[in-house]
Amino acid sequence: MKKVKVSVFVGVFIILTSVICFSEEESVYKKKVHFDSPKEIIDVLNTKNLSAYSGEGNHYGRLVNTDDYKECLSKRKRTTKTVDYFKNLDLTVDESYDEEEIIEEYKKVTQNLNNYKIGDNLKAYYLKGKCSDYHKISGTIEIKVVFCDEGEGFVIDYMNYTTKMDDEKNSL
Repeated sequence: MKKVKVSVFVGVFIILTSVICFSEEESVYKKKVHFDSPKEIIDVLNTKNLSAYSGEGNHYGRLVNTDDYKECLSKRKRTTKTVDYFKNLDLTVDESYDEEEIIEEYKKVTQNLNNYKIGDNLKAYYLKGKCSDYHKISGTIEIKVVFCDEGEGFVIDYMNYTTKMDDEKNSL
């Protein structure tokens, strides 16, 4: 009787493990929106929240990237699970900044990544503007960003930003 119980338990364990391992559900966010140009992504950054608290109510749960923001990110950036803590951005493109300088910075950063292929269709922008976070602290932000086309439209593959936040609470 004891051997039967053990073998039934082992069988159920193997079946459950197989079902979990081979289920089709993925933990990585799948894109639904196709961006034809980087300007469309900049519009999303300016009009949508980039992060939100998971769960109900304010300050409940943990801060996560919103689906609108995940649509803007490359496959590599979506899998790194980084959260940008800005609630609102108001950005403009600084045309005077050298696009090639940003692309060279991007290539230096990605050269140490294993099996990473840099795409052919790269667009770089230097963005400046205002930002605010979930503590209603606002400030200024400067972003060097590289967009690439992964075959699903343009996405953000590199962002390097600096901020200067105000000392007091106010919102955008």
